[in-house]
Amino acid sequence: DCSGLTMWCYRQAGITIPKHSESQARMLAHIDLEDACPGDILWRSGHVAIYLGDDRYIHAMDEEHGVLFGEGKAKFTCALRYVE
Repeated sequence: DCSGLTMWCYRQAGITIPKHSESQARMLAHIDLEDACPGDILWRSGHVAIYLGDDRYIHAMDEEHGVLFGEGKAKFTCALRYVE
């Protein structure tokens, strides 16, 4: 699912974040969408994605659809960023 994808991606970079999107939103810094950088998490209630830049992102829907590319960060509420 979407939060599992973001958790896995961050783990590959050596960063541990919680599994659920709401927990990720509580742990990570909130950034305006206009300031999102590649690698930030795009967040809205119930869904997250990894921002790729140029208004594109990657996200996981369900077992039937798998991992997909998407466009339009405005579909999200904010970006989340890991800050040490």
